[in-house]
Amino acid sequence: YNPFEEYTSTPLEDAKMNFHPESGSLVAGVKNKVVVRYTNHLLEGIDFKAKIVDDVGNTLADIASKKGMATFYLTPDAETQYRMVYEEAFGDFKFINLPMACKDCIGISVVDVSGSFVLKVSRQQAASIENKGILKIRDRYKVYLQESLGLDKSIIIEKKNIPSGLYSVEYFDTKGKMQAN
Repeated sequence: YNPFEEYTSTPLEDAKMNFHPESGSLVAGVKNKVVVRYTNHLLEGIDFKAKIVDDVGNTLADIASKKGMATFYLTPDAETQYRMVYEEAFGDFKFINLPMACKDCIGISVVDVSGSFVLKVSRQQAASIENKGILKIRDRYKVYLQESLGLDKSIIIEKKNIPSGLYSVEYFDTKGKMQAN
């Protein structure tokens, strides 16, 4: 703080709230993990408290962020509009619509269990999608795992078999078309 410079606060209009479903989209009828990130114009996290509500106002999840990031779980219905309600610094309440759930989508969930990852490929039961496909774990340069996996099935991968770093987990149908990442 310099007392000889005029201080201006960051306008709230520059703050952004982003939703990141674990598998790229909210999959209807499946438990989805969603990460929420609230940042200022410098992409620094802004802490917040919020609720996820359905179209009639029932609270489905309470959220408290840490450094502007929070996680919640939601099993959405394809026809329901879900919202996040949060209070801004000046006491104003904001309502943000979550992305609509997709009824013909596939979701990939990743659970960290001790020395392994458990990956599951899920879909809404009524979805008209092939029951088998190819799961790939890769980085920009190399595919570390490529395995045939049925929908609603899990695979356990030992952490020691994958080098540390950022990866993409992708699921392709039998014709090679990407269904989820």
